Amino acid sequence: MNGQLLKAWALAAILLVGQSVMVGTARAQMPTIPKLDSPQTVKIGLTGKPITFAGVYIAISRGYFKESGITNDFVIVGGFNALLGPLATGEIDIAIGGVSASLFNAVERGVRLRVIGDVHTAFAGRSAIALMVRKDLADSGQIKDFASLKGRTIALTGRKTSLELVLLRNLRSAGLGPNDVNLVVMPFGQINAAFAGRSIEVGYQVEPLVAAAVGQKLAVRWRGLDEMEPNYQNAFLVSSERFAARQDVARAWMIAYLRGVRDYNDAMFKNKDREAAIQILTEHTLVKTRATYDGMVMPGINPDGEVNVDSIVAMTEDLKTAGDIKSDTRADQVIDMSFVRNAQRVLGPYAR
Repeated sequence: MNGQLLKAWALAAILLVGQSVMVGTARAQMPTIPKLDSPQTVKIGLTGKPITFAGVYIAISRGYFKESGITNDFVIVGGFNALLGPLATGEIDIAIGGVSASLFNAVERGVRLRVIGDVHTAFAGRSAIALMVRKDLADSGQIKDFASLKGRTIALTGRKTSLELVLLRNLRSAGLGPNDVNLVVMPFGQINAAFAGRSIEVGYQVEPLVAAAVGQKLAVRWRGLDEMEPNYQNAFLVSSERFAARQDVARAWMIAYLRGVRDYNDAMFKNKDREAAIQILTEHTLVKTRATYDGMVMPGINPDGEVNVDSIVAMTEDLKTAGDIKSDTRADQVIDMSFVRNAQRVLGPYAR
């Protein structure tokens, strides 16, 4: 009898130890999220309601910013250049930017901006921006490679930008230069109408307008940025000097943001709570129709938050060579991944 009791007690002890280990492991997997001593507001400058800001929208909806003591205040302006002044004065804390002459020339003028995290990297199969070709020209085979773009009218959203550089690199690979094509500038919102009116033959477009152009048979998705420039750094977070100096706020903001970005990656690329994430995006972006999401190429956003430094450096050097960037500042001098790396330490590695 005593032997049986001893065995029972031993088994119970083993089970209790096992449960304790499991509970301890679960607790270890749940990071402690630091909270600010007092509520803080972060002002974010945007040029619209981009799908690439999915990490922020999800983090807001799931209370990650609130948990850290942060409220986000969005300021909508007409373009990134309009954000440079408010970033310089600290009226805006964070904005979405990309490699451009205006960004680095502002740094040369003494505006202390920092690139602090990823917003959209064109990972394989995950480019929300594509070079599109008018459907009749693609179907007839008149445009089949970059060499066949000679003499064509191509729409860009701006000159002296990284998107133009990517195009020019691909044209050079076919023996063409900028004078061999007709480059015109128009916003994304006008490009589908230009395809319909046949005033352009080729043009960059962004989701969900890519899916809309395909669905309306105006154009075909010809080359994604991921095909033209693999792992191209399309957009990143730019912070003001004032925001970077509020290090406790910047760290807390980045932790909440990265939680949202990881949820986004889980939903879109692992099919984990996908419908819930799409519902959040329909509430916060201009993409309101559920079916549209199934036809879109969802943007790649690094779940570890880091930017592709090599891509930024390469694009910056191209702009310097062209004489568009007057600054001697190296691209890596304005890249600051310290807030991202702090968030990585708090949250742990992302399970890929």
